[in-house]
Amino acid sequence: MERQGTRERRGTDQLVERVVPTDVLTRPEEASGGVEEARCVQPAGGIERLLGGAIPDTPITVEAKLPDEPTKPLRERMRVTREAFCWKCHQRMDSLGLPFEMFDGWGRHRTTELGKPVDTTGAIVLSADPALEGAVDDAVKMLHKLAKSEHVEQVFVRHAFRFWLGRNETPEDAPTLQAAHRAYRDNGGSMRAMVTSLLTSDSFLYRIPARAEARGDGKK
Repeated sequence: MERQGTRERRGTDQLVERVVPTDVLTRPEEASGGVEEARCVQPAGGIERLLGGAIPDTPITVEAKLPDEPTKPLRERMRVTREAFCWKCHQRMDSLGLPFEMFDGWGRHRTTELGKPVDTTGAIVLSADPALEGAVDDAVKMLHKLAKSEHVEQVFVRHAFRFWLGRNETPEDAPTLQAAHRAYRDNGGSMRAMVTSLLTSDSFLYRIPARAEARGDGKK
């Protein structure tokens, strides 16, 4: 999965496309945010989609706003998220998002903020894969760590299934998910092979039209 993000020619004229977290999440449009808080939270949301699980919506009673302290860097102003009520969610988010402080609000790489060295350290915590747990030095190293994880591959396949079939998986779809994951791995992390597997599976070919499924009769 690490070599994804490149394009290779195989066989005669076959174009194999690969998609890697390092290439996707460090693009300027992904690493930047119009609001400073988004520079931390936006990448964390993307990584949660790779780690699996979900972070609850912000309660409407909470004013999700950092202190107006223009002389202090973002990490210092993020101290408010350590309050007990906020930390229940931010304990997963902050350590994933703060490594992206190696990029400024425009997505450009940087080493200082307000004249101070940028702290790009973070950690992967409370994930479903114990092998992923631990500190990371910066966003790129964290993404390479994620790219080596079989758990992340499986989460990626699960989200692909939901996108292409337009529904969540059920226990009966286990063979389809397993076959798609095998196709992905056996072809060196090929998105094309995974999608081909999904679109030729029984789960896709014998899907029930939405209106018939709502009636419960299985008729078109």
